[in-house]
Amino acid sequence: MHSFTKPVTLILADDHHYYRDGFKMMLKKNFKNIELISEVANGNTLIEQACKYKPDLVITDIFMPFTSGIEATRIIQKNLSTTNIIALTMSYDQQLMLEAYDAGANGFLVKDADTPEIVEVTLSKYIFTN
Repeated sequence: MHSFTKPVTLILADDHHYYRDGFKMMLKKNFKNIELISEVANGNTLIEQACKYKPDLVITDIFMPFTSGIEATRIIQKNLSTTNIIALTMSYDQQLMLEAYDAGANGFLVKDADTPEIVEVTLSKYIFTN
């Protein structure tokens, strides 16, 4: 289990309820001080919740209804430059990865990643530099 000096606030964005549930269980098991402050199912709500709560971290699916995770990342980074964002997708498409990074994502995960890989990306120097 990993812990940080202060709780890390997180918004989890994915349009699949079952995926969010599984991800939350993995986070709870592996991270002592991550506080899930919101979970959302579309890009519009993600932007709204991020602007409202100003989280330390957003984990967002790339393909979501209304506004894509890539566009939401772009908007969040423009307004909340200190929020770190991990892009999440089912695809191994390198172009998507580049688009996510160009939009301001700090990390990238494929949904079939195993727990050690998720932990590594979440703990990477690109995510928790503060």
